[in-house]
Amino acid sequence: MKIGATQVELINYFAQNIQQADETVAHTAHHVFEAYEEQNPMSYAAINQSNNSFREDLDQISTQPCIKASMQFFSSLAEDSDYKWFRHAVITKLNPHFSLIEMSTDVLKKMFDKAKVFKSSLRSYHPKLPIAMFFGKTKHDQNALRMINSRDGTLLSEEYYIIPKFRILLKTVDHLHVNTLEKLSIQGSKSRRMRYDSLKFLAEEITKPKVGLPLIGTCEAVNGDVAPWYDKSYKNFKLFGELQLKMLEYLTEDLTNARMMNVSAYSLAIWYYHHHPSYLRHFTQGPSFPMPFELCICIAHTGHCPSLDKAKAHIPKEIIKH
Repeated sequence: MKIGATQVELINYFAQNIQQADETVAHTAHHVFEAYEEQNPMSYAAINQSNNSFREDLDQISTQPCIKASMQFFSSLAEDSDYKWFRHAVITKLNPHFSLIEMSTDVLKKMFDKAKVFKSSLRSYHPKLPIAMFFGKTKHDQNALRMINSRDGTLLSEEYYIIPKFRILLKTVDHLHVNTLEKLSIQGSKSRRMRYDSLKFLAEEITKPKVGLPLIGTCEAVNGDVAPWYDKSYKNFKLFGELQLKMLEYLTEDLTNARMMNVSAYSLAIWYYHHHPSYLRHFTQGPSFPMPFELCICIAHTGHCPSLDKAKAHIPKEIIKH
């Protein structure tokens, strides 16, 4: 049996000691990659598709007038000193906010247990985002989606990195929400329910979003070992929403006050936008926001509205009357 050039290259590589192997690993990997590309042109083409084969949230809801105004409102509820406190303060079981924070944190912890990965797992890195798919050992195993270090591609620790930063985000959002509910004169059980729902919404955007892929979770690879971002069958499928992209940046990059403010304000704005749109009118009033509330909501939902009368036709009556 004739030994091929790639086999010879691998034999020479594995015959070396560790120090020698470290020096030649890049050369060997390049040779193997070129051999694969030459022998499997169709498969390589699928892997090397242009980024047009997948899409993110192109709607950019954050650019809508009412969302921008709401973000300005929420951002005004905290100072730089508050964000420093969010980063370092520890909430104990005696704190009344503890249970709300931990219930949403537990959602992530359970998903981490489900989306386990192995060092030997075949993996596919997203070409632009710090996220990767780790394929199961067999075709019957679940494939895991996990966040990675944008600098070196290593898996980010849930215990020492993701969970602590997510808990900080929850504290920040809840602080802004408590101040918001006070301004809206919402108290008691309704206040607690709205706070819980908004934090749960954040956890579910990461683990089981209504649209797109999770940032942490499991996902089926339709075409074998090709990740969704390289799979033609996902060409017109929105892989990640705008809130997910903001949280992905927050959770994988350096922690700054600006990132905390941006993602927390947007999180609350988008939660109200989807679940309590009638309250948006309270965040979009004043000289800095002269646009009528109904027109603002209409633009957010339809992209355009030529007149206020036509705008009202797009808005549910209970919102207009609120």
